[in-house]
Amino acid sequence: MYTTEPASLTSSTIDMQWKSRYLRRVDVRFEVVDGSILRLREKLPPQAAQMPESVMVVAEQAWFALQARSPRALEPLLEAGLSVKFADLDGGAAADSLLRRFPDGRLLLLRLDATIGVAALELRFVLPGDEPLLLTIPADAVAIERFRHVAPMQATRPANTPPAQRPVDATPARGTTQQAVRPDMPMRPAPQAPPYRPLDTDVRQIVRTSADLEVFVERTWDRALSRELLQNKVKDVGAFLSAEFPEHDLCRDGEVLALQREPGPDSLRASLRLRRLALPDGIDIVPDDACALEGGFLTLPDGERIDLSALSASEAALLAPHFVQLLYLHRSLGTRLLDFLLLPDVVATTLVVKGEERRIYEPRNYFQSLLLLGRWWQGRTVYFSIRDVKKVNSHVEFRGYLLAQSKDGRTDYSEIRFHLNDDYRLDLAMMFLYPDIEPQE
Repeated sequence: MYTTEPASLTSSTIDMQWKSRYLRRVDVRFEVVDGSILRLREKLPPQAAQMPESVMVVAEQAWFALQARSPRALEPLLEAGLSVKFADLDGGAAADSLLRRFPDGRLLLLRLDATIGVAALELRFVLPGDEPLLLTIPADAVAIERFRHVAPMQATRPANTPPAQRPVDATPARGTTQQAVRPDMPMRPAPQAPPYRPLDTDVRQIVRTSADLEVFVERTWDRALSRELLQNKVKDVGAFLSAEFPEHDLCRDGEVLALQREPGPDSLRASLRLRRLALPDGIDIVPDDACALEGGFLTLPDGERIDLSALSASEAALLAPHFVQLLYLHRSLGTRLLDFLLLPDVVATTLVVKGEERRIYEPRNYFQSLLLLGRWWQGRTVYFSIRDVKKVNSHVEFRGYLLAQSKDGRTDYSEIRFHLNDDYRLDLAMMFLYPDIEPQE
């Protein structure tokens, strides 16, 4: 999870907007009393907007506790009257079963159904698999008054541990990760990252003095790059995109901007659809994930199709917008639009360069790999398509095929193999690079 937006502060709340690895927006509210955080809530989808605010608070507290994998935070809510059911189990046993069923990462909400009755409100959370999660919240005044005095944050503190005894370094420093360790889990040394070698200051010189992509990767694979923050620098999005994509035709429909180009070799595509978002201090440019699912195919507004017939209907619906975002992300390589669309990740990546010699590298992550290649491919048109979507050992795998073509015909080719984990998150990427190939029409 990452946040690129400033928090919104009042005397009693802190609102933060996060983005998951697949660009899903997650809104979290911290309720503050006397300078201390009392409750944490994660905003539910629009289907829940019709419920009373007092009931909404309880539902969002419960959903946050489950997403934070903290059944202890549910205990006061259960005592106050919240009902939790999952897989024919009730209460804390249901929450424990749910978290065991989905042991890694966030719970993926496919759909939320809300049924509002006179005495109670029932929320049906549809998750991957056959079993929904059911939350029932009493709506009478007496029950709501009980919930009003619940402070779930107090339940997350280990018993008999006063606040002063909590370690001062409980929050990981920026750039590090922290994992909970069970008593029966042997300690493993953390993997050592390559030594930090800043690249932004000399990347242009390295590009100029590298004879080809093979040499460039050899000299830069372990360097660290950062994005340029352009949100308050770009004033005219249309002019910015026309300058970055001079070989594309720009069409505008309100806040949606389409960059159109004829398909390239092997019918690979280079078109993009983007959306302009107004920010308090500038603008943002995000992928427009408009698409349709029909007959096992994902279809984009320009007619481009991806075969998703190997996936279930719920998996296709869940992953469709992420496939669209991956398409536009890779097609932005070589332009400054990449700095808008790319989010940091921790995806394990292997980079195989098949030039005169076969060389294998392990960059820091996929984020850094794309930043590096984007610098090398400046001024080129990048074609990218997703194909071969399938299930292997119950996991989703697919391939991306990429061509980076310059005006003088120089072409680099890449085949990228992607793997999703049990949580339908991208966790592995293997990129095969073939510098200076002769493209086949």
